[in-house]
Amino acid sequence: MPRFESNDTYSHNHPMFSSVAVWMVKSLAGVRQMGHTWDSTTDVETESAFAHVVLQPLIPRGLGGLNYSFDTPRGRLHSNWTVAPPYTRPATFSWDVELPVNSRATIFLPQNDASFDVGSGKYHFSTTLE
Repeated sequence: MPRFESNDTYSHNHPMFSSVAVWMVKSLAGVRQMGHTWDSTTDVETESAFAHVVLQPLIPRGLGGLNYSFDTPRGRLHSNWTVAPPYTRPATFSWDVELPVNSRATIFLPQNDASFDVGSGKYHFSTTLE
């Protein structure tokens, strides 16, 4: 039986492939936190955790959908999009979004110049992908 040991002091418990997970959240799910900064002149945080998010998913041809949920300090953020049919265009893009209480989002539809500023709640969007 092989043994795996290390005599060095470096950690062997590190977030392997975490950059892939970050890419999936920011690109495929399209979830990005906005404006988390501290104003030193007023000693006030300008945006607290997930007070404002941008939702703008990347829709690669061949992927039929993505269902993503994340428990923010304000509650659950949910993004669920589908494309039918996934391999051909034109296709129908459907997107259900849920924002937690005291949150707001800027939502960008794919292949569309439209954007929406919305508050907490549940939303449904649909558009045609060319």
